[in-house]
Amino acid sequence: MSSLFVRNRPGHSPPSKRRLRLVLAGLLYLALALLMLSPFLPAFGWAIPGGAIAEVDGWQNVWHLWWAAHALRNGLDPFVTPLLYHPGGVALHLQPLNLSNGLLVAPVTLLWGPIAGYNLAVVLAFVLSGLAAYLLIFHLVDDVCLALIGGAIFAFSPFHLTRLWDGQLELLTLQWLAFYVLALLRFLQAPSYPRALLAGALLALTTYTSLYYALAAGLYSLFAVLLWWPWRATYAQWFQRLIGLLLVGVTALVLLVPLLVPVLVSPQGAYLSPNPDEVLNRSANLVDFFLPSYLHPLWGELAWQRGSVWHTLTGDWNVALGYLVLSLAFLGLVMTWRETWRWTILTGFFLLLTFGPVLQAGPWRLNLPLPYLLLEALPGAALGRRPLLFTALITLFLAILAVYGLRWLLSRVAPRMQVPLLVVVIGLLTLEYAPPFWPRLEPVTHPAYAQLKALPGAVMDVPPASFKRVVPQQVQMSHERPILGGYLARMPLVPLVEEIPLIRQFWYMQPDDARLFGDPGEALAIFQAYDFTSVVVRWDLVRPDLRPGVRALLATYLPELAPTYQDDLLSIYTLPDGPRQPFGLYGEGWYPQEREPGRVWRWMEGEAMLRLINPLPMVQPVELELTMASYAEPRDLQLRLADTPAISYTIPAQPREQRVTLHLLLPPGEQHVFLTAPTTVEADSRSQRALSIVLLNPSLRPASRP
Repeated sequence: MSSLFVRNRPGHSPPSKRRLRLVLAGLLYLALALLMLSPFLPAFGWAIPGGAIAEVDGWQNVWHLWWAAHALRNGLDPFVTPLLYHPGGVALHLQPLNLSNGLLVAPVTLLWGPIAGYNLAVVLAFVLSGLAAYLLIFHLVDDVCLALIGGAIFAFSPFHLTRLWDGQLELLTLQWLAFYVLALLRFLQAPSYPRALLAGALLALTTYTSLYYALAAGLYSLFAVLLWWPWRATYAQWFQRLIGLLLVGVTALVLLVPLLVPVLVSPQGAYLSPNPDEVLNRSANLVDFFLPSYLHPLWGELAWQRGSVWHTLTGDWNVALGYLVLSLAFLGLVMTWRETWRWTILTGFFLLLTFGPVLQAGPWRLNLPLPYLLLEALPGAALGRRPLLFTALITLFLAILAVYGLRWLLSRVAPRMQVPLLVVVIGLLTLEYAPPFWPRLEPVTHPAYAQLKALPGAVMDVPPASFKRVVPQQVQMSHERPILGGYLARMPLVPLVEEIPLIRQFWYMQPDDARLFGDPGEALAIFQAYDFTSVVVRWDLVRPDLRPGVRALLATYLPELAPTYQDDLLSIYTLPDGPRQPFGLYGEGWYPQEREPGRVWRWMEGEAMLRLINPLPMVQPVELELTMASYAEPRDLQLRLADTPAISYTIPAQPREQRVTLHLLLPPGEQHVFLTAPTTVEADSRSQRALSIVLLNPSLRPASRP
């Protein structure tokens, strides 16, 4: 049985020469990246490059880098942040956290800030992607010049530039996927345990960067094994390779334990159910691959006008490969098919996947089912709800085919014409791959934000951090305090908004029934219960039609609180300290609140519920005091707490009242008190309400004795 370990073949360049070539290649790609970004470079430390989508997604990724560095500095789990979705925090396992970037640039982020960290990650993505493709292509063709050209085709393709234009750093980071393609290929061609370990580590690194690219890497693995498997080898050699492949998978799984185990233990199914229309919109159209890049400074506008007709609300469709690259790739797959047939199969397979569940050609949707439908049936594969992103591998495979085509073309011309031909090819590539002018996107800032940093507790932002609203997270990177909500790629529910009507009003910026037990001024106790100590209103970001509602909310629920800072753009309210304690809310079955000086009340229907909420982590002894009267005549009231037996009371008719005090041990979370009584139709013919019991000034307070 031959050893699984192999030695370098004789005739390879010495290691020192290979290292020198690699360094020079890296310097070339660095020079190209800096040249491409040169108009933007003066803003390296205080702005990010990108278009309209990057104004949101770009800053979301800046926040990801900041959070990774913050978690590293404070010894926190980077996959769970308490700083978003206060008070419960939120898991980030299935979010595009791109932890690989966060750790890679953490020193820069900690020393010079997350904007500098983001821009460094951008430059590294272009340089390392070019190097990965260079190494892969050099491994195949053993020609430095052609490998350099192939690396540039991959690193500076329109698909790659679009990821930067949209500010999607996790998708811009193509290098680990390309390095994995090379590592697995080298293992399959000459298996060894070190190569298996390296491939497994790169697969894990790809997964930590992007779940989309992890899915692409998994599919590549399956086809690569089939295409490069030595079918005529002995069973012993088969067994050796299977052990090596198992080592690849085990290595990746071990490294991915911090990511995978929490997801498997507590799956978040809502993330795994994409909208079918969204999948179709983010699938490639047959015409997309033949359109020029919509980022091109000369003909980009024309391409945008055409492609955006059938791709609404997304810019993913910029998968332009370049007419020269397509032509060279066609030459490669036809004229050198004996060397390239595997890469042609891989290109064709992933091309089919980019089309999504059905084929679309221009404005027409053909009822032709495609292989992506099989992919959707796999567990967890629904995370790949953007089929167009499989273009990441297509650009790599086409760069390989294009290099083979260029090599064949060079072999057909006289030696003296080879250099001029290369110059023409490089010139045409430069023309087709010309980058756009990069706008400078600056963060939203204000001098008054500095006063937020010194305070404890959480911040309630108005407007809140939610879908496509990222400003509160920009500000959070300076004050480092928890906020309500957050903008994430896969949006979870905001429990506090769903459960507490008062919080919901500030979230939607619209007055409504807060269902408080007492006077609206008592709302302050709810803010204190959830440790909100600041309310920040960014008036320029509140829609004009919602501003009166926001002013009404502030006047109603914080009536005696003056802002600690206020101008035309910003108001900051610092809430007074107070004890965190349980509170009560009206649930279902109650008519709107009525009031007169010193008294508030609500009439009950036949069945109603009171909500008792304990925001503390331990059981609290409380007293629930209910002052009640019956409509028109005495009537029996059944009262029960959760699953306990009901208690009966005979409630006297108005104007007499009966006071009931319940002594309760309230566990953490929410408990319900259910009330049931017969109803009588109200005598007032204008309302015709079915009334039973009126509840006046109910209160929930800490117990006065054990």
